[in-house]
Amino acid sequence: MRESRSEPHGACYAPAVASASSFALPRFGRGPLVYSLTIALINMLIADQPYAAHLVLGAGFVESQEYWQPLSALFLYPEGRIDGLIGTFLIQWIIGTSVADRLGLGRYFALLFGAGFAWIARDGTG
Repeated sequence: MRESRSEPHGACYAPAVASASSFALPRFGRGPLVYSLTIALINMLIADQPYAAHLVLGAGFVESQEYWQPLSALFLYPEGRIDGLIGTFLIQWIIGTSVADRLGLGRYFALLFGAGFAWIARDGTG
């Protein structure tokens, strides 16, 4: 019969020590990050230009035949408002990342644009 030798497990290694701070910020997912950076870049380049008024959704976009306004309104804030950009970054970072991970990027962007179009159709303005 073989004699079993009992050795303490992990005797050569120090026990794992918890870090001083257990709080960690969530990661920023690829889809929400791309969307947020696209919005920030578009607003930096276009928001203060004279033609930006034709890109945000106005009350009479059908009469003026500017049919691109519902799409461009999803990316451009009126007068380049920084509070809208900060809110978009925070929502996309905290909520958008988990939704994109759960749905996948294709369905996430479909949900994002579908919700934006539904809001525009309900509200009538950007």
